[in-house]
Amino acid sequence: MMPVEYAVSERIATITLNRPEAMNSLDPESLVELNDAFQRANADQDVRVVILTGAGDKAFCTGSDLKKTMPPKESFAELTFGRPKWLYPFAGMEIDKPMICAVNGYALAGGMELAWPAISASPRRTPNSASPKSVSAAFRPLAAPSDCPE
Repeated sequence: MMPVEYAVSERIATITLNRPEAMNSLDPESLVELNDAFQRANADQDVRVVILTGAGDKAFCTGSDLKKTMPPKESFAELTFGRPKWLYPFAGMEIDKPMICAVNGYALAGGMELAWPAISASPRRTPNSASPKSVSAAFRPLAAPSDCPE
């Protein structure tokens, strides 16, 4: 099983984080594959829009897989200001096409960073997902709770 799946149908590229057993957390291998999928979508002239989602119904993405990712020996300041940008985990993961995130469950830490630039981040209603109201509120920081869908 690949940690990131890529498929194109009807000019829509679907990128699926496929590690439901780890709540679709990102380990070094899946970060590389995710970047590759974004680059494939950018290069494919037939792709008009990208959908990013997570496998399963428990989590869209919960950020870095802390069991497989060793903490850096450098300080946060060194990582942020004193080293090349490409060492940041999401550096270079730019998508030049409209992206929609189908958020199924938790979107935490780096998972929120992945969903944030999307033109639309929409919670999918599933029996075991987080409350769609709370997920919607996370993507609409200026909305009042009463404005969020039930």
